[in-house]
Amino acid sequence: VSYDRALALVPQIAEAWLNRSKVKHLLGRWEEALIDCDRAIEVEPNFPPAFLAKAILLADRRQFDEALTWVDRLIATAAQATSAIACQRKIGAHQARPPAMRSSVSDRAPCRSIRL
Repeated sequence: VSYDRALALVPQIAEAWLNRSKVKHLLGRWEEALIDCDRAIEVEPNFPPAFLAKAILLADRRQFDEALTWVDRLIATAAQATSAIACQRKIGAHQARPPAMRSSVSDRAPCRSIRL
């Protein structure tokens, strides 16, 4: 009921949609849980926790192929996050070097080798 009120006031909060989806899932209200999970993804299209929740909901309903599609999407998002962290580390290491040691082409583009 609290999620219902919160979402009526501020429907742009993906996490609230996801949390309500999880509650409905626990209550066995599968269709409603999927609808709320989809709404979370609609509000925030790159929301990995919703990808995982949707995969779990679909797997629980034995819709394995569709569940794997959402797992793949989650893995792609995680891979991007890993690449971003690697890039962040390379930039930090690059900035820590004295300017004279930053002269090579690879040093000017420290994240070029990271795959997205």
